[in-house]
Amino acid sequence: MLESMEPIRTLIERNKYIAIMLSIVFFGISVFAAKPKLLERKEILESGLKNWQVNGTGLTLRDGKLATRIISKSIKKGIYILPDTN
Repeated sequence: MLESMEPIRTLIERNKYIAIMLSIVFFGISVFAAKPKLLERKEILESGLKNWQVNGTGLTLRDGKLATRIISKSIKKGIYILPDTN
């Protein structure tokens, strides 16, 4: 049984570097393809945070009041530090 597994092990050993390189290429393409949506989401989050700081509204959660309580408490306890949004 072990002797019959030897060709498979050899095949895996020879091709593992190809598999690693293909994985890296796939990861790079995925990041490149997702970048526009990630940047769009970043803008939405920054806009909501700016609105919240100015008007007390703009946080997106099922319940805006709950979101305000959570972020206010987190800031007060030092758990969350507001990013510079200038």
